Amino acid sequence: MINFLKKVFLERDYIISNQHITDEYFDITFIEGNISVNKEEYYLLVQSKGILDDCIKLLLEKKIEEFESKIKPIKAGAIKNCTLILCAEANSLDISKVLMFEEDPFSFKKNVITYTQSQLSNLIEIVGEERFSDSFIGLMLSASNGKKFDSFKEGKINNHDYYNLIMMLMIKLPFLKYSNNAAELYDVESVINANLNSSQLPVKENCLSLSLDDLNDDELVKIILDWEK
Repeated sequence: MINFLKKVFLERDYIISNQHITDEYFDITFIEGNISVNKEEYYLLVQSKGILDDCIKLLLEKKIEEFESKIKPIKAGAIKNCTLILCAEANSLDISKVLMFEEDPFSFKKNVITYTQSQLSNLIEIVGEERFSDSFIGLMLSASNGKKFDSFKEGKINNHDYYNLIMMLMIKLPFLKYSNNAAELYDVESVINANLNSSQLPVKENCLSLSLDDLNDDELVKIILDWEK
């Protein structure tokens, strides 16, 4: 999961620290900030290397303090503006512990991204070499003419469907936005022009340049007659 998130961050001009943070139990990536955004914004991506009896308890009681001490030499003052994102398989965490972890007020803002391996594999396959852009997200979320979104809202979507993971990422990563796919949007003026004949085009331009409030009845009638020629 961390590798996919690194792709997402890099595509949005975030800087991945070249200072490696090592740990016995967790894989860790520190995101130093965004070169195109003028504000301090840092992320610490964390994922367990194997199955842990209680990774949240381990993080809260010991590891977070260790992570702080390792980040401070890399970026002074980063802790207060840093979000820790814990990536974990859905069946490895109890929902009550996830909520407790995210609401913990000490050391880092905390978000948990839960997923299944099939969700992740399906999403990686669908994205392929494409950018996980806002328009791409929009295309995925509007799949099947919006029927998938309806199924998601009603809790009827397959638990292993990539759609669940996209929605999770949208919720947990605030910089991700929903955007309609530009390829599917009409260029309205081009559509209008394509349906007008040569005599109607100048009439259209004339209409757009006028204010109806300034026209009297005779002028409006003339415009309508010109349009019907």
